[in-house]
Amino acid sequence: MVQKMINFTLEDKIKLAEDEIKKHYQLNDGNIFVSFSGGKDSTVLRHIALSLYPNLNVVFSDTTNELTEIYKYIKTFNNIIKVRPTMTFTDVIKTHGFPLVSKEVSQKVYELKNSQGQKTKNTRLYSDAKGNGKLSSKWQFLAEHKFDCTHKCCKILKKDPLDKWSKKNHMKALVGIMAGESALRDQLSKKQQEFYGEKIYPFLKTGWTEEDIWDYAKKFNIRFAECYYEQFIDGIVIPPKDRTGCEYCAFGITLEDKNRFERSKLINPKRYKKMMNLENGGVKFSEAIDIVMKKDLPMPVLGLYGYEIIKFEEEEHDIHIELKHLHDKKKCKHCNSSSIRKKGTRDQFYFDTPMRGKRVGLHIEVQGYLCNECNKFSQAYLPFISSTHSMTDRCVEFIKNQSLQRPFTHIANDVGVSEGIVRKMFKSHTAELATQYKFETPKVMGIDEIHLSGRARAVITNIGEKTIIEMFKDRNKTTIIKYLESLENPYVILNVAIDMWRPYKDSVNLVLPDAIVVIDKFHVIKMANEALERCRKDIKRSLTNKQRIDLKNDRFLLLKRKHTLTDKESFIVSYWENNYPNLAKMYYLKEQFFEIYDADSKEEAYDRYAKFEAELTQDIEPYWTALIRAVGNWHNEIFAYFDYPV
Repeated sequence: MVQKMINFTLEDKIKLAEDEIKKHYQLNDGNIFVSFSGGKDSTVLRHIALSLYPNLNVVFSDTTNELTEIYKYIKTFNNIIKVRPTMTFTDVIKTHGFPLVSKEVSQKVYELKNSQGQKTKNTRLYSDAKGNGKLSSKWQFLAEHKFDCTHKCCKILKKDPLDKWSKKNHMKALVGIMAGESALRDQLSKKQQEFYGEKIYPFLKTGWTEEDIWDYAKKFNIRFAECYYEQFIDGIVIPPKDRTGCEYCAFGITLEDKNRFERSKLINPKRYKKMMNLENGGVKFSEAIDIVMKKDLPMPVLGLYGYEIIKFEEEEHDIHIELKHLHDKKKCKHCNSSSIRKKGTRDQFYFDTPMRGKRVGLHIEVQGYLCNECNKFSQAYLPFISSTHSMTDRCVEFIKNQSLQRPFTHIANDVGVSEGIVRKMFKSHTAELATQYKFETPKVMGIDEIHLSGRARAVITNIGEKTIIEMFKDRNKTTIIKYLESLENPYVILNVAIDMWRPYKDSVNLVLPDAIVVIDKFHVIKMANEALERCRKDIKRSLTNKQRIDLKNDRFLLLKRKHTLTDKESFIVSYWENNYPNLAKMYYLKEQFFEIYDADSKEEAYDRYAKFEAELTQDIEPYWTALIRAVGNWHNEIFAYFDYPV
């Protein structure tokens, strides 16, 4: 519909935008305001909104980093409410870092450099198991610098202050975003956001374009901020800007032919000098910008004591570093004699940990020695080099640690070795780890399963410690009995939480007769969700294509608890009551069943379950048959949860 509106006349769009504002004014009892940035779009929106409701609040969020022309323009208006962030742009730079390249790149650089979690760092360097989350190799060098990059400035400087003011005053913002400005903005025009979102988008909903904004300004004789027009300073022509935004934000700067801040230097030289001298980690903003614009990669700090970098070559996927070993050998390793002489050199190759997302090879010139007494040959000792593999010690540790988390082929590709080497090192590492750990028999044991390679495999867990103890090739009764009989001190086990798989219960009752079996709460409430899902699918199959659109994304909403629903989601559920009564009824029954587990005692849980059963009518009871049967078959074990909430 929005795409059709783009071709409407300006007069039609003005009327539609006015209707959109009126509608939301009435829906919100007049509690709306204009979010005013000083840009051309919000200027037109302000003009339309105030022509309808002259007393509307107009709120300007001063990021402390606006264009000089915007600050001058804002002063020409009366009754503008200004909100300011808790930190200035200068504070953000000093505390969090520079906004460089893009928001996504800055966030990933920051996480790669500062995250305490090794998993996050590995994802940023090499991607996750699905190939997502990697910081482009092109920008990984930024994490090696003293300064930080930040993605937080937009939220701290603009979003948070406006949201805080909006919530404090219980008002929704009118925002001047146009149709089709970006894929993200286009999503906001979807039906789900129309009535229930926290912000209102009159132009986005009614097909306004850049051309419409300028036509409206011409029609009503509106002059925008001077940044939108050609300017002349000291005989230099300064071209107009297409968009405003924060003046000293460096997101997107690497996509431009010219440094955008040269414009700022001409407009306000004093402010330009101040901003370019802002520091983070002892590095000036201007220096950080030069680094990303020139992309001069620094010589890496290897952290390998005793070596000198002779040559550094970087290719698309590989880095080759030539090193010279700095320390002479003192004694013969065979006879311990000090009477040795140099005997030629040999170039040797070793793998090192990946750098900047690329494989690293070290080419080391190794000095040879001949003993004058025993006449045997030896080489210089190479510190930090593994005695068992052609790689650095840290590369060995890297492969060992990574092999516990990622596919072997991925690690092999990252380092440059074969998959077989990674597999062999994994087996060696896990065997070593197995000798270091001794699992104690838990007081509360869990028996569940996971499905791997098309087979269900039993998993034993320590629920108190939230750790996995053992995993088996199957979930057969004989396997479980054999394991339980092998336990040291089995008498310490008080409770065993299981799913509704009979062999688990039989095994526990046979080997651990004093342990109380409890059905895991998750498996019970899962059946309630499955009942609701069966009903949803049946209803959807009976609908027309148009009606199905009404239930778009309903599956995710049905999984949510009632007390977690937003106002928008609560409205949708109430809409179901009028149009899809069985779906709404099933949702409320699911909630009623979930509330059984909120009971303070077993007796109260019994009462709640009885009331739930009484609510089942003939038309929807078939959906709940599996759950009702399960509760009947596992009654004692399910309600044991209220005595032993494991």
